[in-house]
Amino acid sequence: MNRCAPVVSLFILAASAHAAIFPDQIGLFAKGPVKTIAVPDQGLYEEYGLDGTETAEYADGPKHFTATAWRMKDSTGAMALFESRRPPGRLSHRSPNWRSEHRTE
Repeated sequence: MNRCAPVVSLFILAASAHAAIFPDQIGLFAKGPVKTIAVPDQGLYEEYGLDGTETAEYADGPKHFTATAWRMKDSTGAMALFESRRPPGRLSHRSPNWRSEHRTE
């Protein structure tokens, strides 16, 4: 048995835990420099399970867009963070009139 295998596995696991959130390219858009996002209350966000943040600008000639992501350790923490960041007075949209229409004209 190779004695280095557990050490190598641990190193790979640690490296992948802090891997980039966004791919280098989305369609024809190439990713620019990556930045991390400062969080207002680091302790609280860590309690929610914040694992990493990333923002990057993608460009394809004159066309561009900015993507921002918050990587969480689990869905429960992600939902808690989402709820905490919602503007005051915002409610979930639960419309009984949601429907799909198909018109044949």
